[in-house]
Amino acid sequence: MGVLPCPQPSAAAVDAGVFGFDERGVIIPSIDDVRSMTEEHARELLGLTLDGIHLQRCWLLGADPMSGKVPRGDARRSALKERLAREAERLERRYQDMLAAYAEGFGWPAAEALHQFVKANAQDTTPAAPPLVQQEMF
Repeated sequence: MGVLPCPQPSAAAVDAGVFGFDERGVIIPSIDDVRSMTEEHARELLGLTLDGIHLQRCWLLGADPMSGKVPRGDARRSALKERLAREAERLERRYQDMLAAYAEGFGWPAAEALHQFVKANAQDTTPAAPPLVQQEMF
């Protein structure tokens, strides 16, 4: 497990009001605010990463991620593969969008450090075995 980054907000982001405004002007986030924002981003990014790993395993097994069953028939298997590919693309876009939002406030080096933290934690929390696939009883 890596160390959760706790970067300084970029001066340009503060000046642009990325962190918001109050009655005194732009908000300069405290260290606790930064840690909270970083933890929230890390949780969301880790969830997206683990969902992506699950989709990848389901793709390899040809299994539906919701039921664990392998669809019968070529058309259903093909439709499942297309659905899994679309969902994987959606998860990747969401991940990249979240990293970009983090970089807007803290810079790309901080976003890269957060990405590395998430990647390390995903490897630590991902079981090595493939997901169980429910066997057909009939």
